[in-house]
Amino acid sequence: RAETPGELLIQAPQGFEFEKDCLPSLETWLDTILGGRESPPPWSPAPEPPPIPCDEELWPNKHFGLICGICKVLVSRFNSLYRTCNGYCSAIGRRCTGAWEEEDNTCNEEYEITCGQTLPWSYDAICECGEPAEPALSPAESPAPAPVPAE
Repeated sequence: RAETPGELLIQAPQGFEFEKDCLPSLETWLDTILGGRESPPPWSPAPEPPPIPCDEELWPNKHFGLICGICKVLVSRFNSLYRTCNGYCSAIGRRCTGAWEEEDNTCNEEYEITCGQTLPWSYDAICECGEPAEPALSPAESPAPAPVPAE
């Protein structure tokens, strides 16, 4: 065939078959479309959302202003106001992820306690509060109790 101005003629290599070498097989095409294991999906998984900053400086009742780590503070008025680390974390809109009895009004952990454990003898404790807590349902949003069958 003659070349027209501006057109480039490309010669296929010896043994090249257009149907076989250029078009995917039906099986390959279906695997790609239907997410078969031979081809990666055409999308990437959504990236993890960035962690919500704790901003411990704004947290109330830090004994001596002590911040003991990321999302972790020495809580004063523990036994009289919050009673548990669940209580403290809930008061700042977060979930408790760790709790400890402290040693000598410092960030040194004497021993681990549960998030729901009270320490009636202790004025302070170390609480770690993670992600924001789910908002509580209002009475109007609460699920209705299951009906009791009549006898």
